[in-house]
Amino acid sequence: MNRVLPLETKVNIMKESLHLSRVEEIASSYGVSSEAVYYWFNHKVKPALGEILKNDPPGPERKPDTEVEKEVKGSIAIEERPKVCEKCGATHIRKNDTYEIINWIWLLTIGWLVGIQKASIQRWRCAKCGHEMVSAERQRQKEARNAWWQQVKRMIGLSRFKLNLTVLKTQILVAFAYGRQVSIGLIQQQTQQVGHQANAILDRLSACRQKAAHFLLYDETFPKLGKRAYSLGVAICENGLIRSVRTIRSKAKDIPKQLNKVVGEHFNPKYFLTDLDVTYGEYLTRAKLTMNHLRDTVHLMRQIARMFEDAVKEVTLDVPKRLSHKERQKQRHIKQHLLSKQGRCSLFKPFGRTGRERNLSCPPA
Repeated sequence: MNRVLPLETKVNIMKESLHLSRVEEIASSYGVSSEAVYYWFNHKVKPALGEILKNDPPGPERKPDTEVEKEVKGSIAIEERPKVCEKCGATHIRKNDTYEIINWIWLLTIGWLVGIQKASIQRWRCAKCGHEMVSAERQRQKEARNAWWQQVKRMIGLSRFKLNLTVLKTQILVAFAYGRQVSIGLIQQQTQQVGHQANAILDRLSACRQKAAHFLLYDETFPKLGKRAYSLGVAICENGLIRSVRTIRSKAKDIPKQLNKVVGEHFNPKYFLTDLDVTYGEYLTRAKLTMNHLRDTVHLMRQIARMFEDAVKEVTLDVPKRLSHKERQKQRHIKQHLLSKQGRCSLFKPFGRTGRERNLSCPPA
């Protein structure tokens, strides 16, 4: 069991336990007098027993007050004294006290980690004209403050208009991300300001004269995600601008809805261009639109070419029976190839695209 003994008891025990022996012998070996040894023992060792045996408090030793003051002064940013007054040109520049501000540099970089910290700014004033000069640290803090507020305003715009967060949730998000809470009034003011600016930009864009589009090109595409295929309805204009993309689950319902959503005040085409599917005309009627329904020649030529290829594959060949099966197949393939080349050139001439333009190697006329 540990006991805490009084300091006086410890000192008395040590005084009775300490005895000088062989003082003259030891003193003569070191070349000192025995009176000096007795003096050290009675006037140095015994008075210091209380300080030596005193229990120290746990933890590191307390620093002297002078060292603490030096450390506090050292924590202030050491700035170089301006040499010349920027107003009158005098060289006598003196210090004019310090003041504390929020350390915006820390708040901008690691504010989410350390929170709000303070920074000491040294004032410099001209002794002749009294003009106060802006120090380098003060300028850096000003730039960091402007950058911090800029990021906060961007966060408010993102959370309010993109994430659709409420004002209270936006306030919590800003305090968590940037280490300092902003007021609800500021968030509401910034929201209104961004909204007014966005409306002004939209008004200017709507007033711009743009090239009118007269064709609505509609087609279906079937992309695959993994093993599953999806149906997408794509609506574009003749300028190449994608007007709408929609997942098609039921053609009879989704395509008329998509057409009604695309055609409106800003896009009012005259022609509805599709492939050869006859149901598109019915979908146009269900959407109650008055566009002229046209079939594009690209799909028409593709359909004619597909039908022609199917017909070519059914071609037979009259050859002597003495030829082997391999030779008959070879002659049949040659006939099909020649018929395909000559027939394609004749088929696509009415559409203004010759076989030579389609890399069919048509013979010259």
